[in-house]
Amino acid sequence: MHRLRQILAIARVAYLENLRKQVLQVTLILTIAAIGSTTLLSFFDVGVQIKILKDLSLAAILFCGGVLAVVLSAGNIPGEILSHTAYPVLARAVRRSDYVLGRYLGAMATATLCMVLLAAVFLGILAVYQKTFDWAVALGMLFILIEVAVVAAIGTLFSLFVSPLVAGTLTIGVFILGQIKISYLHGAIERSASPAGSLLLKGLYAVLPNLDCFSFKDALVHNIAVPASYMAIVALYGLVYCAFILSASGIAFARRDL
Repeated sequence: MHRLRQILAIARVAYLENLRKQVLQVTLILTIAAIGSTTLLSFFDVGVQIKILKDLSLAAILFCGGVLAVVLSAGNIPGEILSHTAYPVLARAVRRSDYVLGRYLGAMATATLCMVLLAAVFLGILAVYQKTFDWAVALGMLFILIEVAVVAAIGTLFSLFVSPLVAGTLTIGVFILGQIKISYLHGAIERSASPAGSLLLKGLYAVLPNLDCFSFKDALVHNIAVPASYMAIVALYGLVYCAFILSASGIAFARRDL
């Protein structure tokens, strides 16, 4: 119980710090503006408007989620170390793994707040068009949040080894490659004529998270039902991946000389 209070206290501090970041506020405002701009396409019929609204809004929210994951994770812990504000906390018999988890949870609390705001705007506009609340889209938003959690965990791990700029760049790379893992990398492995290149691509394919599995955009746009069993497997995959990366982050931070 004492450890839990420590983790939550660290998370609360990180959450309040993140809320003051201007890049987060600007990204949130621009995404809301992008969602709102879809209502200007009134020259299409209602059915087409709804599809465009879903397509563009989900793409904008996914992009915003990726930005949030990078911004909130890449400099989360290094900033505390550089400013020496982490030392008093770690000196109070706080486990380093708990510190990493607390900072991560604080980042995710901020990301969750932003995603809830975006979801409220998006679902509100969608409800006006459809005359009903779209539970399928709301569930799809939850999986985007899980994707954000995975990317943020990876950014947290990178931030323990390299500078925030490099960590952010690497996290962006993982975010992009994770989106095209199935559609591009799988084909690239089959087309590779070099054994060394094929081995490298296979290693990259095995390590990278499959972020595309969290996106149900096409199914949501065209009102295609997604099997509950598939969603359960995807959710479990995301949670297990996050747990593994955060465990590795805690071990790495515990062995680091400060």
